[in-house]
Amino acid sequence: VEARFPATAENPAFWCSAFVVQEAKEESATASYVCYVSGKGELTLPLEALRAPSEEPSLNPLAFTRVAMEVEPSLRSWLSLGDCRGCLEQIR
Repeated sequence: VEARFPATAENPAFWCSAFVVQEAKEESATASYVCYVSGKGELTLPLEALRAPSEEPSLNPLAFTRVAMEVEPSLRSWLSLGDCRGCLEQIR
């Protein structure tokens, strides 16, 4: 399966490979599973955080290229604001 981890201050939300070890034995209204995630060990994850493995090929980060683009005059003043930096960091 793949497990979803939420965004943090250091990382965006992401999915990674996991192995279901067993159904969690918790008295809860929501189903959860004990999963082994490489580098994180065994974690109890809710069903909503699990999915079947993606069949899409992985992206090759070396295939991406950066391109300098002309900025429209109406956006130039926004580029000097703190809000801009946060937005650009999210898409980087």
